[in-house]
Amino acid sequence: MNPALRAVIFDLDDTLFDDLGSTRAGLAGLGRLHPGFAALHPDELLSRHAAAIAQREAQVYAGTLTPQQARIQRFESLLADLGISELDGERAAQHYRSAYRAAYRLNPGVLDLVRAVRGRGLRVGVLTNYAREVQQEKLERIGLTPLIDALLTYDETPPKPDPRSYRAVCAALDVAPQQAVMVGDHWQNDVAGAVAAGLRAVWYNPGSLPAPDGTPHTSIQGFVPLGEALAALLG
Repeated sequence: MNPALRAVIFDLDDTLFDDLGSTRAGLAGLGRLHPGFAALHPDELLSRHAAAIAQREAQVYAGTLTPQQARIQRFESLLADLGISELDGERAAQHYRSAYRAAYRLNPGVLDLVRAVRGRGLRVGVLTNYAREVQQEKLERIGLTPLIDALLTYDETPPKPDPRSYRAVCAALDVAPQQAVMVGDHWQNDVAGAVAAGLRAVWYNPGSLPAPDGTPHTSIQGFVPLGEALAALLG
């Protein structure tokens, strides 16, 4: 283990938590609510849903839209796009959210990995670009809350890749940036931004995508087997 390492900081969605799986489950639930959703290929519906999220992301970060307001607006947009007039955005959002939450699960190997990290005497943080209330619920439901020393969201700090976000979680863990490693699936938010802020980075890259640039990092395809994943994190 790198003797300087004192903390491991994880992204949450699509790193520890299978957000893509929950999102697909939520959208499948909409297909059961109205055939207009089911008529669209699941990948196309997923793409349109992601675009609707991205259109409102800056407003959520700025605090001019709550997550629930943004959720309703994105489904109003999807309903209009698909020509569905029998539903309103609030009902669609509620139905999606129910199916999304029912599908909560960890990515494979996460629980063993986080326990092993703590077993090495390291602190564990989560740095995520979503609302604290929602992310706390996820951590509780997937059984990670007792294993997390600090959770920082955009409610407390500017969203990644703002360098202040990485510094803030390091401060919450009482470590310097050079004493921490950031682990996540998003190149800009979890690799490039973290390295620029002085952290080491491990790219969770299950799709084996090529690195977009030469930012120094370690790449892993998954958290199983445990020994290989732990070695990558510990450096």
